[in-house]
Amino acid sequence: MLDKKRMKKAAYIGERRTVDIKGLEKESEWLKTIKLPIKCETSYYNFHKKNKTEFYSSLAVPYKVERESEKWIEYLEEVVSFFPSYCMEELENGLPDEMRKHPFLKFSGFFVAYIENKCKIANSIIRDSLKKKTIEIVLKNSTKVLLEQLYKFKGNNEGMDSSLCYEEFIKKIITLVWIEEFIYEYPLLFRVIIEESIKAMNYFQEVDVNLKNDFDKLKSKFNIKGELISLESNAGDSHKGQKQVIILKFEKGKVLYKPRNLGIDQSFERLLLYINNKIETKLYAAKVINCGNYGWQEYIPYIECKDEKDVKEYYTNLGIYSCLLNVLLASDMHMENIIASGSVPVFIDLESLFQGYKGITYNSGGIYEKIAEDIKNSVLSTSLFPGLTNMRNSRDVSGITGDGNQKVPNALYTFENLYTADMKIVRKDYIMQSKNNIPKVNGKKVFPRKYINEILNGFCIMYKFISENKEDFTKKGGILEWFYNMPVRTILRDTASYGVLLKASTEPHYMQDAAIREQLFDRLWYMVSEMENFIGIVPYEIYDLLNGDVPYFSSFINKRELYDGKNSEVCIYYEKTIVEQVAEKIKNMDAIDEEKQKDFIKKSMAEPIKRWELKEKKINYNKNLNEFKEITDGELIEKALDIAFIIEKMSYRDVDNMDIGWININITSSGQWVFMPMDNTLYEGTLGIAIFMAQLFHITKNDRVKKILDHIINSSRIFNKCYRNGNDISAFNGNLSVAYCYYYIACITKQDDLKKEAINEIIKCFALIEKDSKYDIISGCAGAMIVALRIYEKEKLSELLEFSIKCGDHLVNNISEKNEKFGWYTAAGGDSVLAGMSHGNAGISWALLELHKQTGRDKYLECAQKAINYENSLYNVEDNNWTDMRNRENRIKKGFPEPVNWCHGAPGIGLSRILCKKINSGVIDDIDIRNAIQKTLTAGFGGSDCLCHGSLGNVEILLNAANLYRNPQYLTESRKILKDLIVQNNEKGWICGVPQKIFVAGFMTGLSGIGYGLLRMLDSKNVPCVLAFELPEVK
Repeated sequence: MLDKKRMKKAAYIGERRTVDIKGLEKESEWLKTIKLPIKCETSYYNFHKKNKTEFYSSLAVPYKVERESEKWIEYLEEVVSFFPSYCMEELENGLPDEMRKHPFLKFSGFFVAYIENKCKIANSIIRDSLKKKTIEIVLKNSTKVLLEQLYKFKGNNEGMDSSLCYEEFIKKIITLVWIEEFIYEYPLLFRVIIEESIKAMNYFQEVDVNLKNDFDKLKSKFNIKGELISLESNAGDSHKGQKQVIILKFEKGKVLYKPRNLGIDQSFERLLLYINNKIETKLYAAKVINCGNYGWQEYIPYIECKDEKDVKEYYTNLGIYSCLLNVLLASDMHMENIIASGSVPVFIDLESLFQGYKGITYNSGGIYEKIAEDIKNSVLSTSLFPGLTNMRNSRDVSGITGDGNQKVPNALYTFENLYTADMKIVRKDYIMQSKNNIPKVNGKKVFPRKYINEILNGFCIMYKFISENKEDFTKKGGILEWFYNMPVRTILRDTASYGVLLKASTEPHYMQDAAIREQLFDRLWYMVSEMENFIGIVPYEIYDLLNGDVPYFSSFINKRELYDGKNSEVCIYYEKTIVEQVAEKIKNMDAIDEEKQKDFIKKSMAEPIKRWELKEKKINYNKNLNEFKEITDGELIEKALDIAFIIEKMSYRDVDNMDIGWININITSSGQWVFMPMDNTLYEGTLGIAIFMAQLFHITKNDRVKKILDHIINSSRIFNKCYRNGNDISAFNGNLSVAYCYYYIACITKQDDLKKEAINEIIKCFALIEKDSKYDIISGCAGAMIVALRIYEKEKLSELLEFSIKCGDHLVNNISEKNEKFGWYTAAGGDSVLAGMSHGNAGISWALLELHKQTGRDKYLECAQKAINYENSLYNVEDNNWTDMRNRENRIKKGFPEPVNWCHGAPGIGLSRILCKKINSGVIDDIDIRNAIQKTLTAGFGGSDCLCHGSLGNVEILLNAANLYRNPQYLTESRKILKDLIVQNNEKGWICGVPQKIFVAGFMTGLSGIGYGLLRMLDSKNVPCVLAFELPEVK
């Protein structure tokens, strides 16, 4: 008999009964770990069935355990009785290679023996699948713990050969004496394995029974024949007691078993039949048999298209679906959810229809939230298109373009030094596998983005149909009522975040004490600080996680309640029922909305092309420009005003509340477009636009421009109050960018309150300096230091100088001098020290020289000089440019030239050298500046007009050289080049710094920066260089 007293730590907090009242000293540390919002404390303790004192007393011994929570111990005693476990040949029989070769497979033997003895399944195929499932459960939970035990065994057997040590350890772990002591050390591990294995067994027994009972229906409905020959049970996450989709293969045909009500699927099939009859489409839904709490679904095979006509029909149908699914509030229609079956796309999982929950809301009524809602409610929310609403996922898993051969960094867990005592788990890059969503013709995949016209055509067909038949959908007894009283899954969080927690919970220290494992999952309470209605939901999430499941919730489209995995009511969740939300969406369908959705589709499907990296887009101006015409002052002002009004037209605006905003479009490394509301920073945010508007108003006194500026200032304050998520030291994307922009604007508008707010933004970031690991001008303390110094020069506040010195010391203390390198490993550079202004030595050395100018401390000067010297070691004489170490192999493979931009390459490095020479002429050799100017003239213009990586940023080297050397020729050349670029781009308009032909409003990559560049060209002495963080001198 096992000693229950030695296994009490396997009891969760709610199962513990306190004996001595003590433990409150743990309160502060415990709450700090889980970041429990104060408003949740009562709910938190209620969930654990304790008051505060009882709760913390439960964390310490002694305590008693509720008798009903010890059922797992009875099961475990039965498991132990199966020692010795059955022979390895039996255990390994029928296993896939990866499982058979697992170094700790033998540990699962006695669990498998117990489950096989206990289960009541006659079908050998289902029994074999249950065996694999049991092994999977044992190994996923025990591997890290067993690895730690192996290391201890190695430590106790010093000098033993590593391979022999491993073999002796494996012999030891399947002895009863060792197992019993192991149980007492890690009681929770055994509880988790036992409880999950029992649930899996019960589920497989359920499948076995239902297959026998429903087999005649399956033969009739799905035309399957013969015996069951295989079963795949790892299709998707497990929910509601280790239940997951199962694929059953018979001698003829396959069928899917789904552990949920398939009423929604039946109604969707009915809807498609209705649509097919009305507009002569050929939409198809997988056939189903709905059996209440479970159901059977037709297996859809992948079928190639016969010809181009089939392909076009396929994408027209996908366009039709994109509209329909958006109207039905569908999400998660990603690459795994679509089967290309000839010319017909078939969606194989409809549980994510009717998703009435759209994520975090702020209820501020502001423009930022309005833009966020527009994006969330758009066709992008279906996940069909390669358009994201955040930067979290860099992989393209969208239904239309998602494909394999994408690298997922550090996503694959594998063993090194296998079958030795030095064995360890390492993370390696994972290459995604292709799915069946992209059609093929003659064995070759088509290129989905080529079929944008067909997709748009299909979208418009369905949009027109629904718009003309709104009443058929929304009337009493109409189409939407077909979906009444049928459960639909409600997805409240990204399921991947649950997976991360479950994986983390298998670490050894979480498997010793159930309270500590609970504490890990208790971190979900933190979300309540942003979403108050999660107070009643988090306990149910934690309950499912403790049971090894991804949390599952459901709703009915005609009800406001939310239900858990046991179909118990959780809370009144929706302000509006889902059917009310759908009806409202249908009601609001009009020509304006249709164009908006089409615009989202076009932009998300655009093929990313970085024109500024293509040699053929570059224009060589390193020649005699005598015949070129200069752009006039009048033209510069006219075009700057034109840009301002284009930006205004692109905006979302609330005139009454002086609120304004824009959609920002960015791109991930995998080529997915990201659509988000603009924040209030400099790089791509509203305050970058404000700087342009402030300077344009100062020059033109245009009242329309002034109103835009006033709206942006007000909207920035709203953003800080309602939407900002923590502090960030970045001078382009964080608090320091806000500080710079506020102070810049205040110099023009004479708003002293803005100056105070600017200084406060800097002071907030003192504590972030030591945490900074980015270091550079764009994101790190180098850029922050320059902003603080610029404002210090105006205000002479000692705190600003102290802030700058702290930044400088942080940079000096984090220099890397390994392998003959000298510089900083910035986030953009990875394991390389970069050259360049934005993320490399050029920018950081300039920042250190600025600090040396103010402090006279030689360490900053010496460090800057060494950084410049190392950077010059990367200079390539043949190319007359500095080597870009980022993704170097990939750039060479694709034939891309070295970049020639402000951010990376000669123009930015040359500008840095000019700024450094202004501070300390002895540090810089003029040859660097001359080389950079020559390279910029040769290959720095064309492909993009933006500041970061385009012509208007590159021209800064000429404007600053004109001032440094008092040489007006550089200014003349700049004006001639700009005039020629405008002539060449006349039909296309300005080219923004995003890899498609669209306008974006932001400063560093968009129109406002281009407009500001025109004002710099107008008067480079009095219009400050923002790329040098200069401030206006306004009298």
